[in-house]
Amino acid sequence: MASEEIVAIGTIFMIVLMMVYLLFHVVIEKKRWMFGHESGIVLILGMAVSYIYYSADGDEFTKFVEFDDNIFFYFCLPPILFAAGYNMRRDTFFKNIGYAILFGVIGALIAFFIFTGISYLVLYKSGYVFYEYSNKTGEYSETSITVVELLLLCALLCSSDVIAAVSVVRYEEVPDLFSIIFGEGVINDAISIILFQTVVKFSMSEGTELNVAGSFEIIGFFIYLCASSLGVGILSGIFSAFFTKNFRVFMGSPITETALLLLMGYLSYLIAELLELSGILTLLTCAVFMATYTWYNFSMQGKLVTATTLDVIAHVVEAFVFCYLGLTFFSYANLRWSTSLFITFTLIVIIGRFTATVGMGLLFKLCFKKFTLTWKELVFITWGGMIRGAIPFGLVLRLDKSLPHRGLIITTTLSLVATTTIFFGFTMAFMERLLISGFNKKSPLHQDDDESYHLS
Repeated sequence: MASEEIVAIGTIFMIVLMMVYLLFHVVIEKKRWMFGHESGIVLILGMAVSYIYYSADGDEFTKFVEFDDNIFFYFCLPPILFAAGYNMRRDTFFKNIGYAILFGVIGALIAFFIFTGISYLVLYKSGYVFYEYSNKTGEYSETSITVVELLLLCALLCSSDVIAAVSVVRYEEVPDLFSIIFGEGVINDAISIILFQTVVKFSMSEGTELNVAGSFEIIGFFIYLCASSLGVGILSGIFSAFFTKNFRVFMGSPITETALLLLMGYLSYLIAELLELSGILTLLTCAVFMATYTWYNFSMQGKLVTATTLDVIAHVVEAFVFCYLGLTFFSYANLRWSTSLFITFTLIVIIGRFTATVGMGLLFKLCFKKFTLTWKELVFITWGGMIRGAIPFGLVLRLDKSLPHRGLIITTTLSLVATTTIFFGFTMAFMERLLISGFNKKSPLHQDDDESYHLS
């Protein structure tokens, strides 16, 4: 089959799946389905298409849809998080910023240490033997992963995806809970990537030892990345506000204003990446500053168009990412695979997430009167962040190719992403009914789901 035909077929499948994603989003939203989520549905359909081509020896197709981490980190993730920062409901977000930081920062760090501690005990101290399967030879063999690979795997698995949780929680009914889940999600995205960058830098460098001095060095580098990324984001936001206020000759056209907003925001992300900082944290910070200051310098039409355009782009890109994950699934079928390792880390993620969220929340509830979250809300927050989204898989593809078990880590991560997205995504609405809104309560439809903070 000619390469042009492969591109055309792959693009057709992608567009059809994206349309399915968008249509199911509307249907599930209006019908209030208790089970099911559009992300899991298109992921399953994409995996089915991927398996059909893989079974038919469609090597050209599987290579064409193979996941590209550069496409994800440079073209998919930025618009999603830019829209999240620009269109967030800032009043309730900053009102609950303490909870968001608690779960998004401290929770992610606690989860990392729990993941690392449990996996170290299971892999190296329990005496349990893990086996891997090679699809090329059709044979099983004993396997394990190195301490460095374990640290990297635990770091990338700290990233959670709260898209499903945010989609079922009604802002009008529980604005604080919505803001906490949303805030934890966007902060966790940035922090988990910074954590991964930190572990990569020190685990892959020669002469680095995991002693007390090395630990403080790692903490110092983590703080440096956070502070520097925030600084670049603040400066970028200030520059955009200064430019749009003082160079009015370029203002007045909503098309130009929207284009300038997108380009200046994306420029801040690229500058941070070039400086080896966290482009995500920089972009989020820049987006919040743009929404707070730059937005007021736009024309009336520009204010409406910028917010709406970002929401549309983010929604389409979200659909693209989940379709992409499904279609690429069997592109990695020839890599080594370990069922026991996958099950082990699935259980570790569940235990670690529950302990880091519910455990920490109940501890804070005992110690601080101002901690007002109920145990049901804590359980739902835990469930909502149980999904390992596309970020972990994007990060795992950036691992050094010299790692001896890189293929095994890739298949384990991809399987975790798919399993958690499907299972926890499908049950998210049920858990929301069970823990938050109740089964007999018929809430009004979310009238301004596609309205931004600026439009409400």
